[in-house]
Amino acid sequence: MARVIHQPAFLLHARAYRETSALLEMLTLDHGRVGLIYKGAKRSPKRAAQLQSFRELRVSWSGRGELPSLTDLEITGASRLATPRLKICGLYLNELLINLLPRNSPGEELYRCYDATLSQLDGQIAIEPSLRRFE
Repeated sequence: MARVIHQPAFLLHARAYRETSALLEMLTLDHGRVGLIYKGAKRSPKRAAQLQSFRELRVSWSGRGELPSLTDLEITGASRLATPRLKICGLYLNELLINLLPRNSPGEELYRCYDATLSQLDGQIAIEPSLRRFE
């Protein structure tokens, strides 16, 4: 059974799965885009509140196959992209990654570029050029 511990990550997308779980798409530092099952995500408000886009997380998971199980999730970064316009820009970045980046393709440089682009957007420094550079 593969086990990954304390991997820096960003949440790209979360959707409901069965009664209490969620399917997550994450961008991680060492493993690129990964899909994870978060069992019991909807059981408590605390767990649901942890699922926030645009802030750095530290995640652990275990399991084989395409959808291993999330075993730990910790918020490590500050909240970003407070205005609706900036959130739309961030969602655009997330959609690019989900649609163009294959799962499990390592890309430390892409992770760092995503983080830097979020910082630039959050500082509202040249929004359009920041998005074009990321593309």
